[in-house]
Order: sequence, then structure tokens, then C-alpha cells
Amino acid sequence: MAINKLVRDKVKALPGEVVRVLPLPVHRAMLVNKIYEEASEIARTPYDLQEYADVLACLIDTATLNGIAFRDVMEAEVNKRILKGGFLKGRFITARKK
Repeated sequence: MAINKLVRDKVKALPGEVVRVLPLPVHRAMLVNKIYEEASEIARTPYDLQEYADVLACLIDTATLNGIAFRDVMEAEVNKRILKGGFLKGRFITARKK
């Protein structure tokens, strides 16, 4: 079985596996893919705290690789939450086609 996936920085390769460092543009793209992968894990196991930690790690590292400090992301989220709220109420908008 072939394994091709982005792994955490301290994960060691098993016998028969090779770890390589991706070029930055590919690394960024693979991190975005990893966000989708980890979010899918949350959908399957919504009470697994480790999956939320994985999504957060991917978001932090994606922001960092794009020159954005995570504290700035958190500040922007707080400001947006104050202005527009969060997503806890489950509000969903639809529009009729004209």
C-alpha cells in the first residue's frame, strides 16, 4: 500500500518509507489538503479532541508559511465574531432563483 501524505515534523519514517521535505509551494498546497483531510476526520469522529488539534496545527502552520502570525488570525477571528457572530446558532441562508 502506497503512502503519500504530509506528516508532522517529528514523525519518523518506518522501514520502507522515505521522508522528504517539500518545496514551499507544494508544502502550502499539501497543508490545505491536510486541513480537508483532518476536517473529514472530525466529521467521522466529532468527539476526538486530537482531530481538532490536528486541524488547528494545520491552520497555524498554513498561516505561518504565508507570513501571517497566528495571533493576528486569532485577533481577526475575535473581531469578526464581535461584528458578525460565530456559527453556533446554525443559521443557514438560501435564496430563490429569479
